[in-house]
Formats: sequence, C-alpha cells, structure tokens
Amino acid sequence: FQESFIHKLDADRFAAEKRVEPPDISEAAGIDCGMTMGRFLREWSKTRNTGDIQPGTRELDENLITRLVGYFGKDLPIREVDPMRAMQFMAGLSRMDGREGPLSAWSRSRILRNAKTLFGVAVAWGLTPENPFGKIKRPKLPESHWHYVTPDDFHGLLNASSGKHKVSLRRRVLYALAYCCGLRFGEIV
Repeated sequence: FQESFIHKLDADRFAAEKRVEPPDISEAAGIDCGMTMGRFLREWSKTRNTGDIQPGTRELDENLITRLVGYFGKDLPIREVDPMRAMQFMAGLSRMDGREGPLSAWSRSRILRNAKTLFGVAVAWGLTPENPFGKIKRPKLPESHWHYVTPDDFHGLLNASSGKHKVSLRRRVLYALAYCCGLRFGEIV
C-alpha cells in the first residue's frame, strides 16, 4: 500500500484492517468437506466394479482399502489426509500375511502407486485440494538378477524323473512352451 502516515499508531491500525483471515476457499473450490475416508472408499470401489478390472487388481484395491481404514479410520474427513500423514502411513506399513520380517520395497512401492492413484481420484472429484501421496518418492528397489536356464539345464529338467514318477507329456509340453516362448504358467493354461 502506498499510503504515508504521520503516526506509527495510524500505520498499525491500517495494517490491522488489511490483515484479515484468508477466506475458506474449500467451498469456492468445490471441495466436499464432509466426505469421510470410509464413504470415499465405498464410492471409489463402486467405480472399480467394472468387468475390465483383473482379479489381482481387485485384491490390491482391497488390500489398500484395508490398510487405509486400519490406519486412518473410516470416519476421518478425507481432506485431513495431508502429506505428513501420508508419509507416516507409508512409514508404518507392515506385513498383513502373518509372516515375520519387514514389508519389501516392491510391496511398499506398489502400495504407494495405488495410494497415489486413489487420492488422484479424490483430487479429480474435488474432495481434497492436493494428492497427499503425490510428492512421496517411491522406495529404492533392489536390482533383480535374472537366472537364465541353459539349453542343457532345460533338457535335464525335461528328462528328470523322481524314481518311478516320470514327468508327464503334458508337463513336458508346458515346460517347453514356457522355455521356448518365454511364457508364464498362467499365460500357457
């Protein structure tokens, strides 16, 4: 403001009048402040009930929903999930299968990717102004070393038998297809 004042008190009063709380932009931005985590996850799940979603993807969705509800609760307003809480959620991930040991970096990365996608929908629906998982970097993933089966090893597998049990012709054909075409078992059957 380009206004001069004779007394400091006048300048302070003027500054106080101009210093007002910023308006709540959530209503103007179309953000639904009442949507809870549980309701959002139910609504989001309805959009995922199409025929083109694979069973493995459905399992990942259910896993993420279980983790989010377990950590945040179903009654937390979706807008209260901020980047700090998102990082705390990621830091607190643990195994759900009952086995010992930490969650692998690959699993953490997959959960983060799914959470980013899920909260991207919340942003698109106008439920939260930003994706709280959007700026979290994925964990460093270990390099996987491939084991290549040589032709001699492969023929040894085909001709292997355990005592009186021979490898069936069906199995030999499956192994040959997998080896020669680079297919996984699920792609062959």
